Amino acid sequence: SSPGSGPDARPRRRRPRRGEAAARVTTFRVRPRGRAARPPAGRRRRVRPRRVRALPGRLAALAAALVFVLGVHWAAYALFPFAYRAPVEAAAAETGLDPRLLLAVMRVESHFRTGAVSPAGAVGLMQITPATGAWIAGQRQQGGPPFAPALLRQPAYNVAAGAWYLAYLQNAFGGRLPPAVAAYNAGRSPVAAWLRSGVWDATPGGAEEIPFPETRLFVQRVLGTYAVYRLLYPGAGRADRGGS
Repeated sequence: SSPGSGPDARPRRRRPRRGEAAARVTTFRVRPRGRAARPPAGRRRRVRPRRVRALPGRLAALAAALVFVLGVHWAAYALFPFAYRAPVEAAAAETGLDPRLLLAVMRVESHFRTGAVSPAGAVGLMQITPATGAWIAGQRQQGGPPFAPALLRQPAYNVAAGAWYLAYLQNAFGGRLPPAVAAYNAGRSPVAAWLRSGVWDATPGGAEEIPFPETRLFVQRVLGTYAVYRLLYPGAGRADRGGS
């Protein structure tokens, strides 16, 4: 018998004719380019909805924003601390001034350094010259040891003397804060002359008209720092006499 005969023999494949091969090739489906092949049934990958997929990214962005806000918050308190709280609050209670105003003057004058000394010889937290300190001690008429320049290096004494002097100047200018701050730097007489002659209208907005550049910058910095302290410590004010 021939090799391909018998009951278990495989059926012979008929050779396609010429025309049939070309026809069969053209019947194959060609998948469009760029389209991924579909996985077999039962093994398809589950695709999460877009909202669920974006949730971790949104949470990360929210956490980053929260960290940024908290960092800015703590940085602001680090830059504008409520330093020397006990002597500041004691001096504010004695003079009726806002303790935040004293903090603003201290930050601009000495940046809270008790050993700060200016080229003009002003000493301590509130930058008081020995001559001004002696005059303040005579005006306050408080008991205790006589005035000595070394006392200006003591935080409690320096803050109390500076607060008294600032309150005295504010009273001298009718309770107006901007000219009192200017006089704290330039002296009472020059500021009074500017107001009489109309050079300055004693307002914060008109501080650009102050003739002395150092005093002009001092007024702007103190009032600006005072505004920051009022924002950071809203419940710390006492009498708050004239913040504008």
